[in-house]
Amino acid sequence: KTTSSQDEQRKAIQQCTQHCIHGMVYIALSFHHLLLISSTSSYHAIYFLSIVWNSDTGALLFGRLSQAFFHSDILGLLCPPTIMKFIKTTSPSKSFTGMVGAIILGVVTAVTWPSFMGWVGDTLSRQSLWLVQ
Repeated sequence: KTTSSQDEQRKAIQQCTQHCIHGMVYIALSFHHLLLISSTSSYHAIYFLSIVWNSDTGALLFGRLSQAFFHSDILGLLCPPTIMKFIKTTSPSKSFTGMVGAIILGVVTAVTWPSFMGWVGDTLSRQSLWLVQ
């Protein structure tokens, strides 16, 4: 006969094992797809990584600035309670304002990156022509 503490311990081990397996699958699939993208071209891999990086930065900046200036999740006040509950169960330190910031900066990066890289390419090609002459 098992006691409740043994059942709790068994449940905790099972939950930890599930989290580890899901984490390994998530990381493996992420790296696999990054390798597929980078095998197409390094430009696409850098483009993808810059969108992800800037989305994460946007979430951090918008979330922290919202807390600093308004002392609350300012856009979270406009958000339906079911969505806020989902966000808080996903990660307690996340905010709706941070999620909106991630979307905004990610979209801005996705839209402006190609023209920015075109400008960088043109500038570098002009400088290399100047160096050759």
